[in-house]
Amino acid sequence: MCGLEIQSLMSVFNLRVNFSGPERINLRIALDTGKLKFYNDTGKIVSEVINYAAHLEKKGTEPGKVAISGKLHDSLARNISDLFRPAGIFEDKDYFSTSLRLDNILSLSEIETDRVKNYA
Repeated sequence: MCGLEIQSLMSVFNLRVNFSGPERINLRIALDTGKLKFYNDTGKIVSEVINYAAHLEKKGTEPGKVAISGKLHDSLARNISDLFRPAGIFEDKDYFSTSLRLDNILSLSEIETDRVKNYA
């Protein structure tokens, strides 16, 4: 699932020596599944799925984690769905979240990060 891969790669991105940002970039990713309606003549997309995912990302997802709707969780293969834990109810629907921040998988201590920056 792309959301899991993006979050896990953020640790690599944030450790880049030439990254000059004042602080780490923290992403929140939320996903849902379902139908949407696309209007060719206007390019407009109408979808409760997109709205739910956007709201879940903004209000129900912690930085560094991936949250998914219960409907998406139920459709995943077990080896992927097992990465998510029940997180509660959001907008009257069950949702799940990764239990750990995925963007810290490769993180070093602050001292080690400074050592890497000074080495380059």
